[in-house]
Amino acid sequence: LIASCIDNDIPGNPASSERLYGGLDLGKLSDHTALALVNEDGGVFRLRLLKVYPTGTPYSAVVSELKALDRLYRLRAVAVDKTGVGEPIYEELSFSLSCRVYGVRFTQPFKARLMSGLKALMEAGKLRIPYDRTLISHLSSVELQLSPHGGMRVTHPGGTHDDAAVALALACWAASRRGGAATLL
Repeated sequence: LIASCIDNDIPGNPASSERLYGGLDLGKLSDHTALALVNEDGGVFRLRLLKVYPTGTPYSAVVSELKALDRLYRLRAVAVDKTGVGEPIYEELSFSLSCRVYGVRFTQPFKARLMSGLKALMEAGKLRIPYDRTLISHLSSVELQLSPHGGMRVTHPGGTHDDAAVALALACWAASRRGGAATLL
């Protein structure tokens, strides 16, 4: 499924005229922070930029880079993980970016819907990604499992990461919003 999404014809850097949407998954000590920018055209989502930050990267550096990208590309919307330590990052970005910023709290039901939505885009042939080993590894590690209570849980095996996949899913979700609630609880 992942291989069917790879498009080697995606240009290297986004054009300043592209309509870009972002997804920011925050991590620091054991998980990476990941930032994805996608464009959407005719229902097809293309990954245009992916940055997976080394563990321990200060949030201030991530916020500064996202502000610079917003100035350069005039982002349309960004979905930000505001779970736990993400709340002050979400507040800072809401205040300083020129676009709509969606704050997302990662409950298991929301994360399951988010990742199921990404899988649905992949299955429908509506997600195009460049060949990127880190992204492919993160996408490959995502597992949807049935919880003991009958809901879906998103997991990944120990020693693997899903941060780039989550950032990509957030960016696609932001691009699909076109209005609506700015915060999911």
